[in-house]
Amino acid sequence: MSPRDLVYVGHMLDMARKAVDETGGLSRPRHKVVHDYLGVDEDIVWQVVTEDLPQLVAALQPLVPSQSQ
Repeated sequence: MSPRDLVYVGHMLDMARKAVDETGGLSRPRHKVVHDYLGVDEDIVWQVVTEDLPQLVAALQPLVPSQSQ
């Protein structure tokens, strides 16, 4: 992987971790998006943050050893 690619992967890892951390401990029924962002499906957003992003973090961590936790 090129150094440039590592920068992008590092940013992806940082943002995925931030989203997961921000929603940690929250439950879906009590926390909803306040604004209607042109019909964003809140259930899909919740699934991505709670199910998909943790898997992405796990997959990216080995690629960016300096950011492993």
